[in-house]
Amino acid sequence: MHELKGFDHEDVPELKDAAEFVAYDLLLHADQPQTVAWMLLKLSPKLRRLAAVQRALRTFVALQTDDFHGFFVEFSAMTLLERAASLRHFPKVWTRSLRMINKGFGKQDRFPLEEFARWMCLADPKSEGEGGELAESLCMALNIQTQRHSPPSPPKTIVADSWEIVDEVPVPTKPRSLGFAKFKFAPLHDQMDANAVRVLLRAVALLIKSDLARKGLLLTTTEMIMGTAHSSG
Repeated sequence: MHELKGFDHEDVPELKDAAEFVAYDLLLHADQPQTVAWMLLKLSPKLRRLAAVQRALRTFVALQTDDFHGFFVEFSAMTLLERAASLRHFPKVWTRSLRMINKGFGKQDRFPLEEFARWMCLADPKSEGEGGELAESLCMALNIQTQRHSPPSPPKTIVADSWEIVDEVPVPTKPRSLGFAKFKFAPLHDQMDANAVRVLLRAVALLIKSDLARKGLLLTTTEMIMGTAHSSG
């Protein structure tokens, strides 16, 4: 753990830099309440009020109270390195949240896999029809049953009476949903399969990369180390 001694003074010149590294430590140890409590004892009120530290503390509270929605809300607002520090908690969040969902729904309920993906940070929250296969993998990793929709029937083609008549070629449309999850059909696994965890975490990392690239915020390794994407001129 990085040393916090000296961060409890209000007159630290590099206060924001200190807050950044404190936030990383808080996020890395968010599953260890005693460690976080010890860290907080070392922080000045001024440092504790800074945005990065506040976000890390909200993430810690969400993780400790099984507020998976709150956890993912905070995750979406994090910097790249904060997200990297928080990824280690995803298996725990996924496992606990799916247990809660499995307990709250009945056998008659059908939960669209794409909606599941958005809830579990496996697809863009604003997307539609994405993430179904990842959500399916997540469910299978904990033994939640899934069922795919039947593939759409191929469109019927009508032969024109004359070659001069050019009809538009019907394009098969992708179904809006791959399928759905079904609950309480089998006991859940105690923990997720390690290989499934690796695949899902890689998918989340690729989503983060895609999101940053779309926003023009994707940095090189050097830029991340230097803390800026701009040359000093």
